[in-house]
Amino acid sequence: MDADRLRKCSPTLSVIYEENEEFAWVSVYNSGSELRFVSEAHFPGEVSSWFGFSKKMGTVSLSHDALSYDQAKEVITLFSAKEYEALKSLYESAS
Repeated sequence: MDADRLRKCSPTLSVIYEENEEFAWVSVYNSGSELRFVSEAHFPGEVSSWFGFSKKMGTVSLSHDALSYDQAKEVITLFSAKEYEALKSLYESAS
């Protein structure tokens, strides 16, 4: 996936293992005085089902719209290493 296919107009870095199932991207934007990053990651893993009462294998989808430079860099590093639990923690703790 490139920026056009993702419908992104800002500089975007994508890592794709399997199209539409296992990929991550990070895109930069200017928020006034600093650069911020938007990101999504999708990968196989355990997801909630039955309104959160059970778990099943599926595609985990994570996103954040205001990552710092270091957090955006870490998204690509963790995704590339397939360290998905650490990646989940990063998205959950991002401010």
